[in-house]
Amino acid sequence: MIRESRWAHYTTVRACLAVFVGTAVTASCRDQRILRGDTPDVGGPTVASLDSVSIQDSPHHFVGHPTQLIVDSTSGKFLIGDAFGKRVLEFSSQGTFIREFGGLSDRRGRLLSLYDVVRSSDRLLAVDERHRELSIFSTTSGEFLGRKTFRATQADFSPGPGNFLWAGGLDTARKSLLSKWDLDSDTWTTVVPISDEVENVVALRKSWLVFATYWADTMLVSLGPSNTILLMKENGTLLDSIVIPVRRRRGVPAALVARKNVTGVELSNGISITLSMHRLPNKNIALVYLENSDDSAEADRTTRLWLTLVSPDFKRACADLLIPATSVGMPFPAFRADTLFVFTQNVTADVGRSVIKKFAIRDDGCSWLPTRLPLRGTTRANSSAHLLANERR
Repeated sequence: MIRESRWAHYTTVRACLAVFVGTAVTASCRDQRILRGDTPDVGGPTVASLDSVSIQDSPHHFVGHPTQLIVDSTSGKFLIGDAFGKRVLEFSSQGTFIREFGGLSDRRGRLLSLYDVVRSSDRLLAVDERHRELSIFSTTSGEFLGRKTFRATQADFSPGPGNFLWAGGLDTARKSLLSKWDLDSDTWTTVVPISDEVENVVALRKSWLVFATYWADTMLVSLGPSNTILLMKENGTLLDSIVIPVRRRRGVPAALVARKNVTGVELSNGISITLSMHRLPNKNIALVYLENSDDSAEADRTTRLWLTLVSPDFKRACADLLIPATSVGMPFPAFRADTLFVFTQNVTADVGRSVIKKFAIRDDGCSWLPTRLPLRGTTRANSSAHLLANERR
């Protein structure tokens, strides 16, 4: 299945699980709430609603199928990927349209499809997963700078140092979960190799999403579906890893990670997948999880976002605030300093509206839960094997 956007990607994840997950997993999902210590009286993070920004859509600048939200750290401008229009739209911090990248009017930079958008320094990178192309634009002039091709199965890009990108995905041919791509020399270096144990987990082959966030010479890597976060050096040396506790969201059932050759029925309760990671000014790590729920009819399917905070020493977590942002489509989170932004779309009286909601993140009401610290002394060569070992402990 070809994924036209991130929404389609998560649908693919669900379809994959429907094929590979056995009948015992649904019960296992429900059991996980007890096994993982889901305690209702434990306080999670809180958010304070700030002013919202109405995106000034028009017939020519309507966001038909959002794929990503990026907030400029300096100006507060918004970049919004639109898979339907095969373009990236730029709006002011007040929601006024500024320009578009890669649309029909851009003969040289026209996009054939759009899966994701990445901001790297003064460049905007439009990811076309179907054609394995990365279109590069200048964020200052809007000029189209050129295209590069990339590995078919590593299309989850995150900005790295200098002219590097982290490229995540399950690349079985090269035994890689995460690579470092030098755009200047067009060279790829494996950062997180695939262990044989991970590669043999049939249920995960089609559903790995890999995201990295980077500061100084340290990065966090989320590999999903998994409850594990890796703390690594830029060269791939594993410093530590933690398993994020789950209170209210579904998380990733341990049975799903452990089962190898399974067949079965549709997974009715869905899973939680890491959608965004951000280091806050107070050095807490904010994690946003996406969770699809289809417990009833297709018309009642909902998409939720959950917020979890991890302490600077990675030993504690303040888990699972349901972010109050409803959307008829998939909501997209983004961060600027200590503010969380969520792109939403809703329909009122047959009129669609795109609104970016803003929240201040707080931890003063947190009851911190311990993270499970896995094995120490892990090398880069076997780090991915701990994704399974940690989940089973």
